[in-house]
Amino acid sequence: MTTDTVLFDFSGTLFDPLRVVDGPAFAASAGRRGRRLAVSRAEVLGRRILAYAESPAGLRTRVRCDLSTTEHRAGWVATAVEVPGVDPVLADAFHDCITDPARWLPYHDTGPVLRTLRDHGVRVGVVSNCGWDLRRAFRRAGLADLVDAYALSCEHGCAKPGPELFRIALDALAADPARTVMVGDDPHADAGALSVGIAVRLLPAASPHPSPRGLSQVLSAVPLPRK
Repeated sequence: MTTDTVLFDFSGTLFDPLRVVDGPAFAASAGRRGRRLAVSRAEVLGRRILAYAESPAGLRTRVRCDLSTTEHRAGWVATAVEVPGVDPVLADAFHDCITDPARWLPYHDTGPVLRTLRDHGVRVGVVSNCGWDLRRAFRRAGLADLVDAYALSCEHGCAKPGPELFRIALDALAADPARTVMVGDDPHADAGALSVGIAVRLLPAASPHPSPRGLSQVLSAVPLPRK
């Protein structure tokens, strides 16, 4: 059976999350809020915030942060201020940075793979646990015309791995789950697509260096319609 719909995760699948926060970006974001922050200090604080965010305490604080844009900011700010040296102004600046579409860069093979799918008449959806409008990143990268629908957790108040977000994507694309594939990098969240009958292809962990993500290799195993 051919595949006529492919759903993609966003962060770590189509766009690189590992280059979003660095010293210059965090320092510039703080500057826009009227706070001088040395690049070297910004580098250290940014790493500490990200590390704490993945700790058990940080994950508890951020547990609802993908369910709305308001909760995303509140959760990340509450998490960031737990890091020594980070006050509310810097926490807001950090959040500004991680939701800045200019900081999110597509992998080198994202555009070519999405264009290949479009050339084959395959519908494309983005299904993401996120707290901001990812469409801005696609527009900035010149990829917006290659995505047919978005199912974003912050817009629907539900998140992967639950089935609801996948069903929303299927409905938006008028897609048959038996002819749909979900491509992602999270074996917990993205594998939730299996619960609604969607096949799943998981990518390995992303490299910290800019490079192709391996999307073409994944899609080589997906039976596509003939042109």
